[in-house]
Amino acid sequence: MAAERGDWIPARREQLGELLRRHEYRGWDPFDLPNAPLFRFVRDGWWLPQLALTKAGARAVPGRLRRLLRVPAIEDPKTYACAYFGYRDREPARAREMIDRLAALAARTPDGAAYWGYDYTWATRTGEVNPRGASTLVPGAFALFALLDDHAAPGGGGHAGLIAAALDYYRTRHRSTGERGEFLGYFAGATANTHNANMLGCAALTLGGRALGRDDWLADGARAAETSVRAIDATGYLPYADHPSGDWTDCFHHLYVIACCTVLERVNPHVDRAELGAALERLRGYLREHFVRDDGLVNYYPGRLHPIDPHNYAAAAIFAVSFGRDDDLPPAIAEPLLRRVDELMWDSRRGRYSYRRHRRRRDSRLFLRWTQAWMFAALSIVDHERTRSRSSSESTRNFVAQFGN
Repeated sequence: MAAERGDWIPARREQLGELLRRHEYRGWDPFDLPNAPLFRFVRDGWWLPQLALTKAGARAVPGRLRRLLRVPAIEDPKTYACAYFGYRDREPARAREMIDRLAALAARTPDGAAYWGYDYTWATRTGEVNPRGASTLVPGAFALFALLDDHAAPGGGGHAGLIAAALDYYRTRHRSTGERGEFLGYFAGATANTHNANMLGCAALTLGGRALGRDDWLADGARAAETSVRAIDATGYLPYADHPSGDWTDCFHHLYVIACCTVLERVNPHVDRAELGAALERLRGYLREHFVRDDGLVNYYPGRLHPIDPHNYAAAAIFAVSFGRDDDLPPAIAEPLLRRVDELMWDSRRGRYSYRRHRRRRDSRLFLRWTQAWMFAALSIVDHERTRSRSSSESTRNFVAQFGN
């Protein structure tokens, strides 16, 4: 009965908040193995060894070996962004701390530009290596979503200069042109269009353009998004990247794209709304057909339940309350989704979520950003929505959906 009412969420949320604070919001990441001192001799330009380290760290290296290798705990913009949305509606002082930490984490160039990156070397299967700390679009977009949300809040708006410096940097330094047109690269100088990264950048430009009155950002966002929108096929499938190695997708990246397309359709005056609306319907059709299940779970890959990953469920729950529809992921399904993944993945002995559950084994490694921070945000957002709906109080600003109202 208590679980049906969602009464389990506040206690779990508090446990995760305490976990994040105990670790000072720093932790391991699935892809941080190149940070081990033993591997410092591996140069950034050595693509294949860097790729091997990246993949090995995500798939095979256990926590004990990470400790032996002295892989350091790191800060991540996504951790602070998730914690901000987790604290925003109940603990404003801590939400303000997350905004200040995001601002302090931004890298600055001599000419005043700003950006965020991952604190590890990132090698991709397209043959590219992004150095540790170099500008990266996805963490930058999530940092900007949090800063823009704070900018729109009563008493917020203290980082308009940082928002402008970062958006101008990403729209110029990450602008790339491929065979199919212009896009925003995952990294500066990227040759392949990583579609979810491009769309997240376009959504950030759109929200920033709306918030700060910059029509040039709106126009740039619409133009770069068009390349990814036109890559969506008749079934609604959009590959991870416009490259043979990127011909795959998963649920949470697919949801990112739907959310970003929805923001552009609602907010950006420069998009072709008819074309974008038709693409959105195809994307939602693919979501229904390949990721939504009848058993209260969601697939990770199209038609495949495993791995069961709390990150995937957190993204699905946030999507449901922010962008979901009755014919795909309605808002009412958000709490049951979180409850199901909690039943399957909460480690009561360790007081945290396991990383992944495969068909025949459980991966219990602790990755603070990937798993715990995302679940903290999802539990907080869904619980606030549930409470708000029950009390008919003032509507919460759900993630970035507020900008499309």
